[in-house]
Amino acid sequence: MEISIYVAIAALIIAMISAGVALHACRIATRMSQYNYLANKWYDIKEKEFDYPDFRDPSKTCSYETVFAGDMLTRYDSFAWICWAHAEDIYSNGFHKEAAFKPTIKWYKELHYNWLMNPDNYKRFRTMPGFIEYVNELEV
Repeated sequence: MEISIYVAIAALIIAMISAGVALHACRIATRMSQYNYLANKWYDIKEKEFDYPDFRDPSKTCSYETVFAGDMLTRYDSFAWICWAHAEDIYSNGFHKEAAFKPTIKWYKELHYNWLMNPDNYKRFRTMPGFIEYVNELEV
């Protein structure tokens, strides 16, 4: 009878270790999936930059309301929103401190900060707590 207690305790310990390993593997897989999603969105954004080179020119995007008009302003508005949504996803997933993504948010700030700080855009944009403060602290 005593042996079965030790076997049960050993089985319980092995099960707890297995559950911990499985949970850790799940967290790693989820993090890698999030990373891949964010990287793929970055490539999508880069593709759009090639279609609209003016959207990656800070001298134009910093004065977007006077430089772009009509359809081009609408396209820029959508593009800037996509960039900031991507930046916020990076921030909310905790990747903003990583070497791969920090320059991305800096680049968005250099290009689209004026768009983000426009009160009309700011109020329609969902923001994570601390996100705007993080963006404001970034050096470009």
